[in-house]
Amino acid sequence: MRRPRVGVADLVGRAGFSSVAKGLRRLDALCSGKLKTTASLIAGLPAALELPIEVITDALRETHRQLDQAGGIAEERREAKWRAEFQAGCVLAAQGNEANANHDFRHDRQLSEVSQDPA
Repeated sequence: MRRPRVGVADLVGRAGFSSVAKGLRRLDALCSGKLKTTASLIAGLPAALELPIEVITDALRETHRQLDQAGGIAEERREAKWRAEFQAGCVLAAQGNEANANHDFRHDRQLSEVSQDPA
């Protein structure tokens, strides 16, 4: 037997929101992945959707996993782009293995004279 479709305004009402506008903002935030700020909506979803709480909990766990994975992939891409575009501005040279203040740090003039014209 098929369940009748529930509109978003009815959904947030069933989830316990007396203000439809506020409930819709929370639903929009939830759909955007903002799980921490939508706890009140999440708490009302089992009753609103007439589903066991385990189904909602499993869906939230999977959403967390996918968001973490997407964030990791985005971070890896940013890191790879940064590494590909990195150009050293100077070279630091240290003499000796001692950790003291007598290191000889010098600016490599050859690198500083490289043209910075955009390609």
